[in-house]
Amino acid sequence: MTPAIFAIAIGTFGAILQELLVWYNARKKLETEEYRALFASTKYWTVVTAMAIGAGIAAWVWFYPDKQAPRSYLLFGAAFPVLFKKAVDAFIPAKTVLGQGPEDKQVAAKKNVLRNYFEAS
Repeated sequence: MTPAIFAIAIGTFGAILQELLVWYNARKKLETEEYRALFASTKYWTVVTAMAIGAGIAAWVWFYPDKQAPRSYLLFGAAFPVLFKKAVDAFIPAKTVLGQGPEDKQVAAKKNVLRNYFEAS
């Protein structure tokens, strides 16, 4: 396995572990319609998958050309989605609505995947 593929794979695995922690923390909310719709959404899981792979690629780019220990790629991959979500939250004004308003959360959960991804943490 090439160093680039190794770094991307370990970073992606770190992001997957972080997503598992998000869902573990939400375990008490899984009975609500909003979370059921989110869990069943193919679009949501597509965004999660893209973010996990993106975190792996970001880990490789961040440390390139210096080879790192696997734990560095793992921790970077786990931290990247959290930092990215917090950066989006910090730079988008509170009055901005990503998707539909709170009046219809079930419909919004089905229609606006990005808003749900960034609010899930």
